[in-house]
Amino acid sequence: MAPVQLELDVLTALHEFDALHAEWNDLLQTDPARNLFLTPAWNRAWWHTFGADKALRLLALRCGGRLVGLAPYMVYPSRIGGLSARVLGTFTNPHVSRTNILIAPGYGTAVAQRVAAYFKSSADEWDVALLQQIPAASPWLPAFLQHASDIGLLSLPPQPGVRKCILPIAQSWESYVNERGTHFRRNIGKTERRVARGGAVTYRHCTDPATASADFAVFQDVEQRSWKGANDEGAHLGSQGWAFQQEFATASADGIQCDNWIVELDARPIAIVHTVGFDRVNYCFQTLYDESTKDLYVGRAAVTRHIESVFSGGAYDALDLNGDSDFCASWSPQVQEFVSLQLFHRKPYSGMLWGLKKAWGTR
Repeated sequence: MAPVQLELDVLTALHEFDALHAEWNDLLQTDPARNLFLTPAWNRAWWHTFGADKALRLLALRCGGRLVGLAPYMVYPSRIGGLSARVLGTFTNPHVSRTNILIAPGYGTAVAQRVAAYFKSSADEWDVALLQQIPAASPWLPAFLQHASDIGLLSLPPQPGVRKCILPIAQSWESYVNERGTHFRRNIGKTERRVARGGAVTYRHCTDPATASADFAVFQDVEQRSWKGANDEGAHLGSQGWAFQQEFATASADGIQCDNWIVELDARPIAIVHTVGFDRVNYCFQTLYDESTKDLYVGRAAVTRHIESVFSGGAYDALDLNGDSDFCASWSPQVQEFVSLQLFHRKPYSGMLWGLKKAWGTR
């Protein structure tokens, strides 16, 4: 059988996201690996918010005019071991939980090989290719790495990424709690009683797009009073980060649903849980609480109330806890594994960086 021939368009401007929107959504529905981070809404919002000092390289792959693959990349300056480098890679900053290529069924190998060939042909504009937080089980990965090697690109062994705990929603809340054991069940009760001792407690479930602007203003206010305030710039979303979250989280036309909780103590917001639903998966993004209420364990109480609603609401098949901390693992030991890839080409500077990275090992 002759190899599939794909046409490649390299899109470089924000308005091209909009022109591709309908086709993107159609392709998304065919990919069994679809998730929130592959939606046009999430990618457009990220580029709109954070793309100002970077060069977009959105690869649109077609077969006979039909869109069969999408790979959102960018070129940006960075440093590798103290040396300047031009990077071609996936979108990356603290908001990017995972990345992937969107591929129509039956086109995995062809898309993977065409993307690798693009990396080779565009070598004049990059020194290092960094593909970060890719699901380790992605079916296209072996074909991509093999073809990259066949055409002369250099690579390093895939490095483990940040794992994500996944909680399947396959039973009732009561059954889940009972399976976790007596200690787990007692801790839930203790936590809510502890919060109640602080004053009059109200748990508000916020899903109405009409109140989103007011809700996100509350989130930003609680963040300023949390551990993520001025003392932690890496974790602090700030006005720009919250604007990004609001832009994609309110894209209801794309099947995205805000699903948030605000906890008030004596009518004052003291904790929030910010999550988003898409394709029957609930994605947790932020849990914040007023630092002055730390001893009340209000953050844990808010998360518990949210997870109970996920089990009881019938809207989801899984809860993505978006991390693998001890707290996340306390809810579910099931994890999704991720890897990051580094590629180089054979021009002198890139080849030198590859040699240095090999010498440094995983550093």
